[in-house]
Amino acid sequence: MGMEGSSTFIGTVLVLAVVAAALIYGYMEYQVRMLRTTATKLAGGLLFTSKFLTVGTRNATQEVVVNARMGRHAVEAAAADLAHLTKKELAVVLPAIGLVCDVKVDSAHRAGKTADRCTITFTASDAAKLLALGLPAAPAAVVVIDDVPLPVARAFQSFAGQMGLWIERVEQRVHLEREALQRRKDDEAAAQTAADAAAQRALGKASKTKDDYSTPVSDEERRARIDKQVDILRKAAGFKGTSAEIGADPGGKIQWYIELEPSGKVILQSSGRSFYGSLKGAKLTTLAGELELGVRDALWTEEDSALSNFLILSGAKSEIRLAWKERLEILIRSLR
Repeated sequence: MGMEGSSTFIGTVLVLAVVAAALIYGYMEYQVRMLRTTATKLAGGLLFTSKFLTVGTRNATQEVVVNARMGRHAVEAAAADLAHLTKKELAVVLPAIGLVCDVKVDSAHRAGKTADRCTITFTASDAAKLLALGLPAAPAAVVVIDDVPLPVARAFQSFAGQMGLWIERVEQRVHLEREALQRRKDDEAAAQTAADAAAQRALGKASKTKDDYSTPVSDEERRARIDKQVDILRKAAGFKGTSAEIGADPGGKIQWYIELEPSGKVILQSSGRSFYGSLKGAKLTTLAGELELGVRDALWTEEDSALSNFLILSGAKSEIRLAWKERLEILIRSLR
């Protein structure tokens, strides 16, 4: 009986030990799964995932998507009112421009204990940044996610740094696009002013409209109109090249223009658009009866490497197009 009792006791202890080990392993596995995070760079943006929140960026629409199992969301809510908002499952889309993300360790812990929870706050549509970019100020939307474990919050803070760089590029792109739009408007206004002045001198009237270009003029007047537009292009570019080619209609309006400097700088105009800059990274394509020259405009980046294309030499003699093609290809190769 003594031996049987001892064996039963040992068996019971072993069973209890196995059960305890299984429970400990299960708890540890649960903790690992709860604290697991991933940060991924996708074709359409960045993505952070965890059990507590998922945050993704959308390059195409310049937005940030925030999903959380539990959080608070408010529009035009003062900071003092956030604590009274009802917590609920969130799926919120915020504009990237002006978005600010903040990660703070919770201070509501007893003295002597290590803080192990954090609060993540997203504040969208910062009025000062929107106004600085020339955009209308919008009411500030706020998303607050409480009780995020410290390891998850730290992992997200690292992801938020990458997201912040992406937001800066979005804001810079908006700024550059606005500058480019204003530049195009200024160029069009300057070209229109020059055309009006030339038409006034030719016909002796107080003013002329844009439609006057549809009426053929004398060779002398046509040359004067073209020279005036070329002077405007050169003044905007800040330099004068050594070789140029131009296409204009019978009314003297420039249809396409190219002027080249031996250093590789170029002045281009076609379809009402202008470019002044380097041929570095340019691409030349031969089309039927014309050339297509793609250049790096102000919006070009390594991430968004699309070129701005200009159609030139339409209507020029084939030997002229060939000579320009060879000249451009040599310059482009030399700038690599």
